Amino acid sequence: MTTVEVLATWLWQGIVVAPGVSAATRYATWWTAMLGVLLIPLIGVATRAAASAPDGSPDGSGVPGPTSLSAAPSVAPVVLPSPAPSVEPGLAWLWFALVVVGLGRLGRDLYQLRRWKARARPMPAERERGLSLWRAMKTRGRGVRLAITDDVPVASALGFRSPAILVPRTSLRP
Repeated sequence: MTTVEVLATWLWQGIVVAPGVSAATRYATWWTAMLGVLLIPLIGVATRAAASAPDGSPDGSGVPGPTSLSAAPSVAPVVLPSPAPSVEPGLAWLWFALVVVGLGRLGRDLYQLRRWKARARPMPAERERGLSLWRAMKTRGRGVRLAITDDVPVASALGFRSPAILVPRTSLRP
């Protein structure tokens, strides 16, 4: 690794783990890193195209430049064997099948969360009156519903558009 590569790696990894960095900064850093990784093959194609002038010079002038292939030390290329023709489509179909299974599980779980929210019953008013902090906070921001259910083992916050806090009936003291 060159010094520039080390510094760039140190910089983006430092931004991600630094205390006090906002989520937006971490988000932008991860997306920039991903974009850089996706551009790596394009950079390789561009440098090969520039170095493959008919006379071996980078600009076609016949004068070898610092980036021409003739200026590089001779190194034997590493050639990896290509997989059998049936392997790549098989791997692509396997990946696709796993994605479909994962999306199906995600859909099933979202449906179950929706069912839990629909079956939950509102917290009894006498219980809610005993929660002074809840009474002070429930009028701020989005309207959050406090409910009791037997479906969840621990208190859970569910939902984005219509959030609800589901409390298991077993956790309520008599």
